[in-house]
Amino acid sequence: MDDFYWVFDPLVALLVGSALWALVRAILRAPRPARSRRRAVLRVVRAVLALLVGVLLLLDPVASGWDALFLSVPDAALVIFVFGCLLALVGGLRLARLARQWRAGVSSPTYPGVGPEHRQRALGAVRDQ
Repeated sequence: MDDFYWVFDPLVALLVGSALWALVRAILRAPRPARSRRRAVLRVVRAVLALLVGVLLLLDPVASGWDALFLSVPDAALVIFVFGCLLALVGGLRLARLARQWRAGVSSPTYPGVGPEHRQRALGAVRDQ
């Protein structure tokens, strides 16, 4: 059983470390407008996937029960819980930043450079014709 932890512990460190690094980057990195529509869509997909995987990791063991999971394999249960929380935080933060950026008119998640004021101008131009 000791040989198992020589593999398990580095994998846990890698998973949790990468999730922590993603969270730190999401917190410290200033949001920038996307350069293309493809990149904007990829940002949204990336945020939604991180949030979805995090929530699924947190909800999936509920079917068998967190208490049973913590009693049978406490170290794996703790890793699943921490990794799920970190991914949900990263995805939620990314989505919140994208929504705030889009509402501020810096960039649209699907059409870069098309914020609320650009849409209003475009709508006004259509109404004036």
